[in-house]
Amino acid sequence: MLIPVRCFTCNKVIGQKWNPYNDKVTEYLSSGDTEMNARGKALDDVGLVRYCCRRMLLSHVNIIDQLLQYANNPSEKIVSSITPEESEQEDEEN
Repeated sequence: MLIPVRCFTCNKVIGQKWNPYNDKVTEYLSSGDTEMNARGKALDDVGLVRYCCRRMLLSHVNIIDQLLQYANNPSEKIVSSITPEESEQEDEEN
């Protein structure tokens, strides 16, 4: 879904740290780090030291693109940015 703006436990603002976090993870993964080390280093780099805030980013599942495929009104047609081939590939990966 959408990244929460604040940590549910301590109420610290964390929403603006999602994009830098993803960029750092990608950077560390491309440099050869394991996924676990890359995520830990990225969380340290963006300044998340509390474990409650760290879990907010670590446990986030980005499914907004999949949810946008469904309409509230059955007769309403929604144009998706995901092609059927991409959707099948995501289903196969999960």
